[in-house]
Amino acid sequence: MRADRRAVLGAALALAVTGCSHEPEPDEAAIREAIERLHQEWSAEVRKAQKIQQAQIPELFRSPPGVNLAFEASLELRITSVRKIRCDPAPNGELGYVCVAVVGASVAGQAPVLQNIQGRFVRGGTKWLVHDLVVLKTGG
Repeated sequence: MRADRRAVLGAALALAVTGCSHEPEPDEAAIREAIERLHQEWSAEVRKAQKIQQAQIPELFRSPPGVNLAFEASLELRITSVRKIRCDPAPNGELGYVCVAVVGASVAGQAPVLQNIQGRFVRGGTKWLVHDLVVLKTGG
């Protein structure tokens, strides 16, 4: 009786693991959100570094806070479009999917520019996170 119970539990566990291991790939909205989240984190780090750098300048020579509008505008990224080209399971046993997409983005109020990107998208709780994001060269 105990051996039968172990066999049933083992089969149920194997089914649960194999059933959960194949997660659907991210859609265009998830790719957009992951890239925006990564950019927001990067912008926060740049602002923090700028604040530390400003603190090292003697107070007499510091610019008033919030006056560097060009700096702030350069950190504002607006994603205008995302078109997913493909997603493949990540190689070498890594988690997630390696996805290629065309992203339209605008910085500092300039006209949007289309960029081919590639990144590894990993599910982090209820949202997708992007790792190893690169802009691909076009035309070879």
